[in-house]
Amino acid sequence: MRGLFFLILLLTYSVSFSQTVKVGVWNNPPLSIISDNNVTGFIPDIFEKISKDQDIDVVYVKGGWEELYTKLKNGEIDIFMPIGYSEKRLNEIDFSKYPLFTNWGQIICKKDKYLNSISELNGKRIAIQKNDLYFTGDFGLRHLLEEFKINSNIIFLDNYIEGFHKILNDEADCALVGKSFILSNKDNDIIPTSIIVQPVEVHFGYSKKLDNHTKSQIDEGIKKLIDDKDSYYYHLLNYLNETGYNYSISTFYIQKFFLPIITFIAILVFVLLLFNVLLRKKVVQKTYELHNTIEKLKNSESKLKAILNSMPNIIFVINKDFRYLDVITNRDDLLLSPKDQIIGKSIYDFFTGDKLLLFENHIKDVIEHMHRSNILYDIDINGNTRYFESFGVPMVLGNEVFGLFQIVERTDLVMANDACHRAMMELSVEKDKLNRILNSVSEMVIFADPDGQITFTNRSTVEFFGKSLIGGRLSELIFEDIEGNRIDFPVCKDSKNISHCRLNNNYLVLNDKKYEIEGEIQPIYDSASRINGILIVLRDVTNEKRRERELIKADKLETIGRIAAGIAHDFNNYLGAIQNYVSFLQLNDDNKTIAESIISIIKKSQNLTKQLLTFSKGGTPVFKIADVGKLVKEVATFSLRGSNIKEEFDIPDSCFCAKIDEGFLSQVVSNLVINARDAMGNNGKIKISISKVYLHKDNEFHLEEGEYIKVSIKDSGPGVPQSLQNKIFDPFFTTKSNGTGLGLTTSYAIIKNHKGELSFLNHEDGCEFFFFIPSSDDSECDKKSEGQDSKPKLDGKIKVLYMDDENILRDSFGLLMEAIGAVVVSVQNGEEALKAVQKERFDIIVLDLTIKTGMSGKDTIKKLKEMKVDSFFVVSSGYSDDPVIHNFKEYGFDGYLPKPFSLKEVKEMLENYKMRHS
Repeated sequence: MRGLFFLILLLTYSVSFSQTVKVGVWNNPPLSIISDNNVTGFIPDIFEKISKDQDIDVVYVKGGWEELYTKLKNGEIDIFMPIGYSEKRLNEIDFSKYPLFTNWGQIICKKDKYLNSISELNGKRIAIQKNDLYFTGDFGLRHLLEEFKINSNIIFLDNYIEGFHKILNDEADCALVGKSFILSNKDNDIIPTSIIVQPVEVHFGYSKKLDNHTKSQIDEGIKKLIDDKDSYYYHLLNYLNETGYNYSISTFYIQKFFLPIITFIAILVFVLLLFNVLLRKKVVQKTYELHNTIEKLKNSESKLKAILNSMPNIIFVINKDFRYLDVITNRDDLLLSPKDQIIGKSIYDFFTGDKLLLFENHIKDVIEHMHRSNILYDIDINGNTRYFESFGVPMVLGNEVFGLFQIVERTDLVMANDACHRAMMELSVEKDKLNRILNSVSEMVIFADPDGQITFTNRSTVEFFGKSLIGGRLSELIFEDIEGNRIDFPVCKDSKNISHCRLNNNYLVLNDKKYEIEGEIQPIYDSASRINGILIVLRDVTNEKRRERELIKADKLETIGRIAAGIAHDFNNYLGAIQNYVSFLQLNDDNKTIAESIISIIKKSQNLTKQLLTFSKGGTPVFKIADVGKLVKEVATFSLRGSNIKEEFDIPDSCFCAKIDEGFLSQVVSNLVINARDAMGNNGKIKISISKVYLHKDNEFHLEEGEYIKVSIKDSGPGVPQSLQNKIFDPFFTTKSNGTGLGLTTSYAIIKNHKGELSFLNHEDGCEFFFFIPSSDDSECDKKSEGQDSKPKLDGKIKVLYMDDENILRDSFGLLMEAIGAVVVSVQNGEEALKAVQKERFDIIVLDLTIKTGMSGKDTIKKLKEMKVDSFFVVSSGYSDDPVIHNFKEYGFDGYLPKPFSLKEVKEMLENYKMRHS
């Protein structure tokens, strides 16, 4: 039994550590080969070896590159092979820790159409595999074509084999393939060229979802194979390089080892048979050939020594790490150190300061940018100043770029004209400094010749336009004046020549978008005082000017706000008293018609009060969740009633919920609709649409990122003139004979208080005003229908304590509540309220927030709570920005009654009281 137990335990242990991975393989011979559903090739054969060593079960998934790469990103497969390494792909997948193979891209073509250089690709049809790093990489073919401005016809295909057939069928002139693919090509009509691009390391690709243990197992297997020079890995690598995987590895080893041995034995036997006859003749012949070869080598050596001894120059071979790989010269007197002490060291071991910077830039220009470059410099050798000129050219060996620098001594020439050469050297340094300075400034700097052709742009210019302008013309840039009229490039001219001038109030149009531009234009003169160029310095001030206008607008709003604050409060109190009396009249059905007429007048007056309060501290909206779509349609329909305007609504049936003040937002919609109506002369068409939009960070409206509701009101009128566009939101600015100049100003402030933005846009067929406000969850919409202004019903007598410092409000409120059936006690300040609650109990206590003389509602509620008075507390105010109004429950109140309040709001207060005491 014990033995059986340990056997089961052992089986369980082994099964628990067995694992299966899904491996995607695409047909990329000879690295990976799919034939008759069999998977082989250099990369799969290595993986098979590792998986067996690491006890990993493998299931192959065959397909195309794009299909398998998508599955790898989505975690549908665990491993993808083969795949080239790139930084961009690291965001989507992981790579094996160690590379398996270094590959590079190479152009192949027919032998009779051989291409000698990259410039010959101009106009050629090039077959390229989709997503190939040899094309899209930082040093890929696309980069070289753009760098050398070569126009080629690119044909994208699914794999290299299709490109091979395209060349054979004359459907392509050449193809870009991996070096490894060339190894498997046995067609002598198609050969590789010397055009090589983008070295790439070949790895296993891992899914982000693959567990780290499996990744570590595979990486460990790779390292073990690579570290052992006699491993299976190096046998496969040798097999790949010699055969291109064109036949089986067993056949390869037979051909490589056994067949040569058999052949050798046969030849050896044959040689032994003929040894006596041919030996003497062969020895004589070989001796003669050897003698001739030795003589040729001696002659070649003598010639080479003569050439080297006659060369006056020095040749340095330098790599990208600034290290000297070789020194070729017989002029040791021109070296800072002996040759064997230079090789292996870097320029940092010999130079410092400005000279080091000069050599760094020179070497970078050759190796990193693949440019031919030459510089002049001087070096102190044994106390004497010697002058040299360095000619650098890039040299590609395999997958690495080196620099070949020929150093020519110019001491005699410099000594003949020392001042001229020193000026050239300083000019080279200053030119480099100038380029650095120009590329570091935020302004756009453009140089052009006198005919307007652009010859230089700095980095800021390229970033602004999204492309290089070099070679283009100034006339291709689109400018408009402040009136929106198209103008030629504003090159300022006097009667004969270009003159210095400043650019103001000009707009640059780029991709159908206008940018406000400031800058300067000035001529550049040569030594003969003739104009040989134009310097243009431009600065995008669009956001800066917008902020200035916003600040000016905000300052104006603040001024009118201070004026409005004093008027609004008192006016609200008077409206409140009138509203109370009208509500009293409403209780009698015979007076309803008269009451409704008066209420209409009160609402208009209340809207005017809200306009004034918008600019004062009492104008902060009281927010609640509401359906913006329903509100907009109701207000727009009401505002257009009785006019000849054709209205069109584009409002989907879904809810457009937002946290809004319904009164204030109704005022905005009404203002915009009425303005549109007036702009069309009461005859035209208004289209009102609502949609949800998502504004990203750094949007043009300077709003926070998130989802917004966009309300658009578009008319068919003449639009806003250019000269008035910066004034229409100013307080008291109006084009109407009977206008107040507060409509758009008020609307702008209301939308700002809703954390939104109000703007407009002229169209060919009219003007569109639109605003954004933050969207809320549609499920929060209040679906309840509004209550009617019917008479509230009381189950019994209730006592109400009403505190307000205005006599007319106390009298009118008392009259209204007593008509409803309540008993009302009125007081004018907090002190009187405290005395009243000590004498009797009240069901409802209404406290005015602002009291001119005596204790305010805020202080009174604190005292009442300390006295543990058990009533339904209601705060009342004509202002809405006080924290007590927005968070009345935190201050001890149970409800809020805004001034002026309607019969409906009084009814809601009583219903809330009933709900609490039910």
